[in-house]
Amino acid sequence: MTTDQQVIQSALLSAKSRYDNDSFYHKLFFTLIVLGFSNPTIKQTIGQILASENEHLCNVLERLWDTSPIDGVSMETWSIFFNAIIDGFFYTSNDERRFRCRCILSTIRKNP
Repeated sequence: MTTDQQVIQSALLSAKSRYDNDSFYHKLFFTLIVLGFSNPTIKQTIGQILASENEHLCNVLERLWDTSPIDGVSMETWSIFFNAIIDGFFYTSNDERRFRCRCILSTIRKNP
C-alpha cells in the first residue's frame, strides 16, 4: 500500500469511527451551525473550527501531492472541498445512516 493509500485509508477509518461509535460530533456540529445563524459568537467559533480542520487537511494534501491535480485549484480549495464532502456525507446519510455509511465507505476503501 502506498503512502497516499495509507493516508486515505486512515482518513476513512477516522471518519467511520466518528460515525460507527454514534459519536455526537456531527450532531453537535450541525446544531451549532444552526445556532450560529443567530449567534455571532457561535458562528465565529464554528468558523475557527472549520478553518483549523481545513488547515490540517491542507497540510496533509501538501505532503501527498507535489502540485494540485487541477491547475489553478489551490490546496486550500481542495481541503475546503473535501471537508465539505465529508460533512455533507454525514448530513445526507443521517437517516438509515448505518447501512448507507458502511456501503459507501466500503466502496471507497475498495477503490482508492
